[in-house]
Amino acid sequence: MASDQAADKADSAVCAAVLRTSLVWWGWMSLCGLTLAGLCLVQGAWVWLGLAWPLWLAGTWLTMRLWLDAALFKGLSQAAGPVNTGPLLDGALSRVLGVQPRLAADGTPRTLAVRVAGAMRLLRMLVAVCVVHGCLLLAAVLQRVFNG
Repeated sequence: MASDQAADKADSAVCAAVLRTSLVWWGWMSLCGLTLAGLCLVQGAWVWLGLAWPLWLAGTWLTMRLWLDAALFKGLSQAAGPVNTGPLLDGALSRVLGVQPRLAADGTPRTLAVRVAGAMRLLRMLVAVCVVHGCLLLAAVLQRVFNG
């Protein structure tokens, strides 16, 4: 049992560290967005900025959510005693953030593994949004190069 608790704490610590990389992705996306905005000012093709703006908003929301998850996982990894991801954590999230607790498929509170998998899905979504955002910048640059 103690090794399971140690593994849960290690999983939480690693997950927190990985989720904190979301700020790097958001910074890259913001840099692309600023470059795209400058390009739009020069070339006047505002459609690129119109396409990129919703992606930046989605990326910003995902980044904020991932930083919250990173802080929660870091707290779980540093807490004394066993990792508690059951009703107490769900109740706190519900009271503080007003979110409804999500249950596992069988109606029980989600396990740590399920929570880690969900956080990793959010991180992959952020990476996908950042890549699409970067592709918009590339398309705008290519349009500028080939169409003058």
